[in-house]
Amino acid sequence: DNFELKHGLLTLVQNKQFYGLDKEDTHAHIHYFNKITSTLKFPDVLNTSIKLLLFPFSLEGAARIWLEKEPPQSILNWDDLISKFINQFFPPSKTTSLRNEITNFQQRFDETLSEACDRFKNLLRACPHHGFLELRHLDTFYNALNSKDQDSLNSAAGGNFLDKIPCDYLSIIERKSKVCYSRDKPVVARAPAYQAPAPQTQGVLKEDFSAYVKANDAVMKNMQTQEIVLFIVDSGCSKYMIGNLKLLINFVENFLGTVKFVNDQIAPILGYGDLVQGAVTIKRVYYVEGLNHNLISVSQFCDADLEVAFRKSTCYIRDLKGNNLLTGSRGTDLYSIKLQDTNSPNLICLMAKATSSQAWLWHHRLSHLNFNTINLLSKNDILVGLPKLKFIKDHLCSFYELGKAKRKSFHTKLTSSSKRRLQLLHMDLCGPMRVASINGKRYVLVIVDDYSRYTWTYFLRSKDETPEVLIDFLRLVQRGL
Repeated sequence: DNFELKHGLLTLVQNKQFYGLDKEDTHAHIHYFNKITSTLKFPDVLNTSIKLLLFPFSLEGAARIWLEKEPPQSILNWDDLISKFINQFFPPSKTTSLRNEITNFQQRFDETLSEACDRFKNLLRACPHHGFLELRHLDTFYNALNSKDQDSLNSAAGGNFLDKIPCDYLSIIERKSKVCYSRDKPVVARAPAYQAPAPQTQGVLKEDFSAYVKANDAVMKNMQTQEIVLFIVDSGCSKYMIGNLKLLINFVENFLGTVKFVNDQIAPILGYGDLVQGAVTIKRVYYVEGLNHNLISVSQFCDADLEVAFRKSTCYIRDLKGNNLLTGSRGTDLYSIKLQDTNSPNLICLMAKATSSQAWLWHHRLSHLNFNTINLLSKNDILVGLPKLKFIKDHLCSFYELGKAKRKSFHTKLTSSSKRRLQLLHMDLCGPMRVASINGKRYVLVIVDDYSRYTWTYFLRSKDETPEVLIDFLRLVQRGL
């Protein structure tokens, strides 16, 4: 059915067009576009169909050219369009590069505190889905400053700057960055003879600085532990998801689609890896850019043959024997688990469930090996190339059915089919053999008399010799009669 889009709506979409420039934010553009189109409703028309029709009007320049060059059948729905759009203008490699710039940020020698603060904020704006916590931002910024500005922040904080809560962090930095003393800017050019030397701040003692470094390392270690171990148990989450890339090992960078949050914000899934915390190993954890809380999937626990039980203030993850592997606690309305708090003396490996096609593909590749052994190979990382998944046997193998099928035997005849010798003959031609005989024979012709069970055997070089041998055989038996 046809439906009409009003000119005012097209104007609203075109007011904020995306040109495909390096400094443009793809996720912000999608968020703005979804906000405009979410309220549109037409009878018997899906909202995603409206978005597909409107989205090209929100593009211009290089972005519009890219969309027009896409093959006609490459974009079939709204999810396909969003995935291709993000992968084109904000690929995983760009995110990784911007994350590295944030992590390795350093104050320049000729840069004031205010200028360094502005430059760091610009880096964060350029990569809005960096996945770092706010505490991580401030800690990175503080450690990137020179000792003079660090001492200035400590003085303004009335102690160790890193001991303050986040709201105090921001107020102190904003207050100090607005005050621009002449001493904040190092002298690069040579001053005239009549100019008085700029006042110098008192240096920090080496002993005090060493003590600060040790204290800061302790704070960072504690921060990292709190960031690593806390996971929220989510019954609505279909996969294990994490927002901190540094917690994953064996990471595979691959765009796997997008995740839509409750607030309609969309975040990309940039790959997956393994999470190792103490005695717990979780295989195939998705890295979702911009995810602020690590999520553990209840359905994935169940697929791993584990039981999830919720009580008033605690939750338990148990195996099929009833042993508690993990224990979580309830905070307000959420249940969370610290992986290091496991009471199990043995290593725990939680693997994602393989699809049915993956499971049977590896079953066939491994010569119909039983699934328990395949899971053992995957868990212990014995076989190179075997994915770290849990393989489930969801039906009987068709080759097993053929191999174990039994045919009902024929009943013994009371009377024989043949009444005399040579009345009924059975013949079979076998070959070609892989290895020829000494005389070069590769075929075997066997003739059996049904009445006497007398057998004749002939060796042939090729199959076309069969008619001639049969004629000679019939002459032989006729002379014998």
